Amino acid sequence: MRSKLSEEETLRSYLLGDLATESRERLENRLMTEKTLLQDLSIAEEELIDDYVSGELEPAARESFESSFLGSPQRRRQLQFAVALKKHVDEAAAPVWPEEQLVEHKVLPFAGRLARVTPSQIWQTAMAAALVFVLATAAWLAVGNHGLQRRIADLTASQQALRLENRTRAEQLAAEQARNSTLNEVLRAETSQIVSLEEELEALRMEVRRRLAEPMTAIATLWLRPGLLRGGGQVERLVIPGGSTLVRLRLDLGVDDYSSYRASLQDAIGDEIWSQSKLAATKVEDRVAIELTLPTDLVPPGDYSIRLSGIDARGDLELIGRYYFRALSD
Repeated sequence: MRSKLSEEETLRSYLLGDLATESRERLENRLMTEKTLLQDLSIAEEELIDDYVSGELEPAARESFESSFLGSPQRRRQLQFAVALKKHVDEAAAPVWPEEQLVEHKVLPFAGRLARVTPSQIWQTAMAAALVFVLATAAWLAVGNHGLQRRIADLTASQQALRLENRTRAEQLAAEQARNSTLNEVLRAETSQIVSLEEELEALRMEVRRRLAEPMTAIATLWLRPGLLRGGGQVERLVIPGGSTLVRLRLDLGVDDYSSYRASLQDAIGDEIWSQSKLAATKVEDRVAIELTLPTDLVPPGDYSIRLSGIDARGDLELIGRYYFRALSD
């Protein structure tokens, strides 16, 4: 019983706008699914209007009724109808006496007055009261049904809005899932590339280990002095043993006057084959020299020259000399 009264009080508070936001939202969610509760709400509307018309509402509730409940034009029409209906019922219930009967009504005792009322008058009064009751009941049902239909329409609109919101969220979720799928594909591609690079790196490591495991071959080494002209007397000869992969050329420098050097290998017609900068002088066999290590593929049998320049503090090149030699196969 207490639960029923509490629910009725909740519905009245909801209609008067006195319900807290969280409780109001919870009640509106129930109204969308519980038909019985929706019927109770319609009854609560009718009872609230009836209490207002009959003056039974407390001052605070009456103020909330006028400021919140009557905010809807439909409810204001319901109130106007209820006021008119109450007035009609009150007027119909009051007996109308002719002047001579009114005098008798004042002086005759109750039993005498009752004796003067004819059966026809009793029947007419009863029929009028019944008619008023039927009309009032029909009017209240019409008003209640209209309010119920309006409430159902409001709840249906709210339900459609929620469905639209859910559909929008579903579309957003699908888009996010598609984006995640694309990112996963990119991640898989990058992972595959990393694996491929790691395999390539491992292959290079195996090649290095294989070469390191091979027996060392002889490196052809030749000391060169500057100033020997091509074709002008004996030219230094670089004999490259079979199977050698590297040659070592030591350029006799004499004095180390520069912080770094540049060497350029040229063929017989003067075309540059190879060059290297930022070379440092080193002391080899008690002589200051620039030591170059080249692959044998760069010096097949033929005549060559090396142009050696010093790099000064400003970065400019200063020619030191040329070194000529002839490569021969063993």
